[in-house]
Amino acid sequence: MMSAAYLKAIDFIRDCPKTLESARQKTGAFTRNRGMSFCQAIAFMLDMGKTTLQTRLNLFFDKTEGGEPISQQAFSKLRMNFDHSPFEKMVRVTVAEEYKGIYDKPMFCGYHIFAVDGSYLQLPRVDALREEFGIRGGGTQPSAGVSILYDVLQGWVIDPIITHTDMNERTECSKHIDFLRNELPYTADNAIFTIDRGYPSIALFEKFTNCNIKFVARCSTASMPQIVNAPMGDSIVTLKTEWLCVSTSSSSLQEKLKPLQPTCLTLTQTTFRSFMLCDGV
Repeated sequence: MMSAAYLKAIDFIRDCPKTLESARQKTGAFTRNRGMSFCQAIAFMLDMGKTTLQTRLNLFFDKTEGGEPISQQAFSKLRMNFDHSPFEKMVRVTVAEEYKGIYDKPMFCGYHIFAVDGSYLQLPRVDALREEFGIRGGGTQPSAGVSILYDVLQGWVIDPIITHTDMNERTECSKHIDFLRNELPYTADNAIFTIDRGYPSIALFEKFTNCNIKFVARCSTASMPQIVNAPMGDSIVTLKTEWLCVSTSSSSLQEKLKPLQPTCLTLTQTTFRSFMLCDGV
């Protein structure tokens, strides 16, 4: 997508009445002409300036609106009138357009290269955030878990996830796999995931295999000896059965767990013996 088309898509989402309808936190918000409209507020927030909030407001009004700029206190109050959904919509809509298969994209040997990684984000000290996302470590600072699916060659984050601070990175990776396969099937057919050593598990490998997505994984010797000890070059590896938790409501261990079927992978062992390129068989 060209820059002009991208900006046009962003402007359309911002100016669409349905965007405000779904984002409005208060019934009467943005129904009268005030110092800053909803569309102006979105445009201002997308301008990621590095100066103070009041300086940014002064420059925004000077360059775009004219007149007396609103105060930073007034903007903070105005910001409470709509939620995060306009920004998420901008990401989801533009990603869907960009990856629907009509635009030329940078690829490696015919493949899109995606990376998955997780991190943590400190949040304001608000009780509602503390209850929603939890606390990581000691203290009272709220924290959220963040996981992203990143197009390495394009430089786009195509599936951002913000969740509880006690997130399981493998679970979030599984969500990224579902997103790519279900929302961007054309891209998924020619994709390679790259994951670091904290991610590999038989259950996750089975997920990749079932969704027909290739992946490159860094595996530790202790967790994946069948893979690390595989011969150099191409081979087929059958991973041993692993137990998968399917319910936590019953006290019976047999009802909580079920065995996974052995997973077969076509493996390419590299000279760096802790890495592998896999495809389901």
